Amino acid sequence: MAKIRGAGMRDPTPTLVSCHLLGEMWQNRSPQSSMRVLDVGSAAASTVNFFNRHFSRQKCYLAFPDLYAESFVSGTQPDIVNSDLVALFKAALNIKPGVSLDICLFWDFFSYLRRPYIAAMLEALGPHLSATTRGYCLGSMHAAQMPHYHYGLADANNMTQVRRLESVMPLHGHTQSELGGLLKPFVITKSRLMDEGRLECLLFYKSAAGVASSGSVPQF
Repeated sequence: MAKIRGAGMRDPTPTLVSCHLLGEMWQNRSPQSSMRVLDVGSAAASTVNFFNRHFSRQKCYLAFPDLYAESFVSGTQPDIVNSDLVALFKAALNIKPGVSLDICLFWDFFSYLRRPYIAAMLEALGPHLSATTRGYCLGSMHAAQMPHYHYGLADANNMTQVRRLESVMPLHGHTQSELGGLLKPFVITKSRLMDEGRLECLLFYKSAAGVASSGSVPQF
């Protein structure tokens, strides 16, 4: 059973969405290996079940801090001194010292962050990233538009989405080219167009971005 830290699980009638790039997150990841995963949203039951099914032979570390619900993020996002903003994100992430993340599921979170907030969040994450860390995020072809969903993993190649019932957060959209400069130390290695004007983006840590993967995707 995976070790889970985060909010209560919820998965009310999710819709299945096929993804082009999600499967590449698991390349060279053996089902026998442990997994250390950050999902910035709330804990979807489908996501927890996915890791329990396919990586249960070793303990998984699954963190669901639900950053969308943090008051300093969901409000007006005023100007805050960078060091204070980094401290706020560190406290909200609450990742154990010494944990090096394998997977970061950012979903569409960056679309709701001002640029200084993105920089501060990634700085807060810095001690938990390494050359083996991969990320996945959703952007938009039209920076002023983004559908509002809770996301989760259905399986290795599909995600779930559920309409957000909470108040819609202010959108701080970024084009793909803007995201490329904002997401350091990650590099967008691939992107694909999805429905509703969304882009899915595969992220590699900068030191591994130019290394071609020679392994195969585990068969789940």
